[in-house]
Amino acid sequence: MQMSNNAAQRKNKHGTQQQRDLSEHFNPEASLRKEVEWTQRNNNSEPNGVHSTGAGFLLLDTSFRPLYANQEALAVLTYAANPRKNNDLGGLLEHRVQSLFTGSNGSRQLKCHGTLASGRRCYQVRMFSVTSPLANGFKPAVAILLERNHRRKVDLAYLSGRFRLTQREMETVDHLVQGFNTEQIADRMGISPNTVKAFLRSIMIKMGTDTRAGIIGKILQVANSITRETSP
Repeated sequence: MQMSNNAAQRKNKHGTQQQRDLSEHFNPEASLRKEVEWTQRNNNSEPNGVHSTGAGFLLLDTSFRPLYANQEALAVLTYAANPRKNNDLGGLLEHRVQSLFTGSNGSRQLKCHGTLASGRRCYQVRMFSVTSPLANGFKPAVAILLERNHRRKVDLAYLSGRFRLTQREMETVDHLVQGFNTEQIADRMGISPNTVKAFLRSIMIKMGTDTRAGIIGKILQVANSITRETSP
């Protein structure tokens, strides 16, 4: 009789744990929270604060709300934020995901020609439609892949010394060479578009040019000069 009771207790305990695991698996908020907490505990970041491993991957529902995000995607999309345990993590991630698109649910398109800046990195954003046999309420409809662009970086330290650029001016140049416009640069730097324009005017004066294209031209000229000097 005692053995039977012990077996029943073990079965109930196992069943309760299994239900808890299944509930967590199909709860996007709990799953995403665990991923972020794991990423924060394991300091697998490079100095710019962005996770350094492979591509980011997300699954979205028909309303483009996140159902799943791997650690790389979370690190990229929550960069410069500090999601604490009691904050609305799902809301934060959903806001960042929604900001990638323009248009209504039936005609969603990626912004910025499918590129995303995170810290000092640039990512290619690819969107795929998916079908799923799952009958639950979290049926995925869209998959998002974030692939890092390994483009040649501008030597900002050299430019700073050459043209006496400030830290914020260097950040502005960094975003400019990635192809972002005034509003996009302002959003990424957390400043107003007018402040971005002021930085650009200062950069133009220091570089001896009067257009944004002239800034890019100066950078290319400097890069070519460095290449010639360092070539055998």
